[in-house]
Amino acid sequence: MIIPFDWRSWSEEAERYQMDPEALQAADLLTLRKLLTAHVRAERFAEGHLASVFESGHITAILRRLKQIRKEMT
Repeated sequence: MIIPFDWRSWSEEAERYQMDPEALQAADLLTLRKLLTAHVRAERFAEGHLASVFESGHITAILRRLKQIRKEMT
């Protein structure tokens, strides 16, 4: 799921998805992969970042959207 891309330059977009649940509900697979990548990479520079996004429910929301996309594919 983790992909190589310039996640730092994409941080404003990632924040938009984190702040807007409706945008996340419409996110495509590539966007979800970018979000997961950005969160994992951010942990390297800000210890506790992953714990924070887990606690906020954002990772759970990403996983739910992934599940929805998978269901739509079958």
